[in-house]
Amino acid sequence: MRVNDEIPIFPLPNVILFPGMILPLHIFENKYRDMIDDLIDKDPEDRLIAITCMKVKNDGGYSYEKICTVGQLISVKFLDDGRSNILIQGKFTAEVKPIKNQLKEYLNCEIKLIREEYWKNPYEDKTPKYYELLESIDNMKKRTNLVINNLEDYEFEDLINGIAFSFNLNSELKQQILETQEYEQRLKKLIEIIDKIGHYVNYKPDIKKFEEIN
Repeated sequence: MRVNDEIPIFPLPNVILFPGMILPLHIFENKYRDMIDDLIDKDPEDRLIAITCMKVKNDGGYSYEKICTVGQLISVKFLDDGRSNILIQGKFTAEVKPIKNQLKEYLNCEIKLIREEYWKNPYEDKTPKYYELLESIDNMKKRTNLVINNLEDYEFEDLINGIAFSFNLNSELKQQILETQEYEQRLKKLIEIIDKIGHYVNYKPDIKKFEEIN
C-alpha cells in the first residue's frame, strides 16, 4: 500500500473500527453491493476499504472523519436476494481524502498511512514498562468487571484496541482514542475516558471480540 493509493471508502454512522478488530456488516444498498463485487475481484491482500465515521451536519449534509481505520475484506456470504453479510478486519490507521469515483456510485478515497500496520508489542523483552502497562490494564479490569484471562498472551495493540472497540463508548470518544497514535498514550486516554464517564459501573464488554483475534 502506497501513499495516495485509491481504495473504496465506506462511511458508517457512529461506527469506529480499530486495527486488529473484526467488524460484521450487512450489505443491502446497491452501490455497496457493487463495491463488494469489485473488491472480491481483487487479490485477497488488496481487498481494502476505509471504514470512516459519518457525521450529519447542521445543513443536513454529511461529513467524514479524516482519520480512520483501513480494513481488509476477509469474508463474504452472499444471500439469495443479492444482499450479503461481510467481515472487515482492521489493518492500519490512515488519513483519508474522499474523492468521487467516476465509474461507480460509491466513493473512493486517497489514503496517507499513519501506521504501517497494527504493530507488535515493543516491549517483548519484558522491561519494567511492559509490566507497568500490564498492571494498568489489570487495574482497569477490576474497575470495569472486564474478564480477560492471560493478559500476557495478547499483543498490546490488539488488547488496547479491543477494549476501546468493545466498550459502549460513543463514537466521538472512540474517535479520540483512535486518533491517539502512541500506544501508551492511547491506553492512558482510554482509562481516563472510562473513569470520567463511569461506564465501569455496570457495563461488561463482549469478550468474543477478543476471542476472534487471539
